[in-house]
Amino acid sequence: MPKSSSNDTSSATAKRVIAIAYEWVLPPIDFNDFDIALSVGLFDSLSSKPTATTYHARLPSKKSPGRQSDVSGNLGLVFPVSDDGAGKRAAASERLIADAIVWELAKVTYNDSETAILIQGPMLPKLRGRLLYRGIPKHISVWAITWQPEWFWRMEASEQLLLNISGTDISPMYPPEGVDRASRSWVFKKAEKAVFHFELLTNTWDCISTREWSTKCEQDIRALVRTAESNEESISLPGPIKTAHDVARDRSDLEKHFLWFLPQLRDANYKFDSQTSSDDRVLQTIKCIDPECANNILAECGANSPGLFAGTQLLDWSNETEVYAAFRNQQDQLLKVFRGQ
Repeated sequence: MPKSSSNDTSSATAKRVIAIAYEWVLPPIDFNDFDIALSVGLFDSLSSKPTATTYHARLPSKKSPGRQSDVSGNLGLVFPVSDDGAGKRAAASERLIADAIVWELAKVTYNDSETAILIQGPMLPKLRGRLLYRGIPKHISVWAITWQPEWFWRMEASEQLLLNISGTDISPMYPPEGVDRASRSWVFKKAEKAVFHFELLTNTWDCISTREWSTKCEQDIRALVRTAESNEESISLPGPIKTAHDVARDRSDLEKHFLWFLPQLRDANYKFDSQTSSDDRVLQTIKCIDPECANNILAECGANSPGLFAGTQLLDWSNETEVYAAFRNQQDQLLKVFRGQ
């Protein structure tokens, strides 16, 4: 986790920080095993390394297809607008994300130390409800951080808050004190391409209990933004959320590679030889998870030198669960194959 400024005595990174981010994959049209693969990354400043968990789920089937005679309706190509069928799928996917985040948070052992939980925004209504009805202790703050342009502009008052940033880097709190709301939000502008929406779960009493409450929240926001590493190519995310997002992205890319490989395995009738593994990418994948099989394929092609690929492992290729486990065990090597490195 990147270090904050050494003279920052009020830094939010001095407290315990837990961060959760996620990525998802929708499988090919003719893939019937599941409808979505959701990968969730978890960072805990008290843990030695971040973790990732993948959830496979089915979504409600879409019973009414879009009609070719429609000349004015919306497909939801950019933003999700939908008919009843698509609405049910959208609701189910958001319910999955909300549940998965709660499940990940339930894995953490908490103590009485001040803790900040950072969640990849936007704050889903279903997640807000699940967190609020559980009753969050005073020493735990839950933040949703939104940086994606397509979602930032849909946040309540985001444009108004951005316009109200003048001569400083952070907007006034919204809504103001005295308005009964389940959360408070701020917009932070670090640079033209680095604008964040911070939403903090809270209540009206928190906002008026101490005069310094909103000031402390602004200090925490600034401290979190200072953990972002400089990046010229993309938005520099706060360190904890970036770490969680990176591990979620890696696991999601592994899922994409498995979704590409699994049809190759089935088409080969679960037996790889020189004919069914002629694609170099297939062979490189086999090399990562079953070096002995890769050696046998090369020997069949006339490469008789022993030990072409180090390591021995004989997978039961007909056992898709075993193959998937091998993918998980060799994630780093397979990601290089997937990304062409």
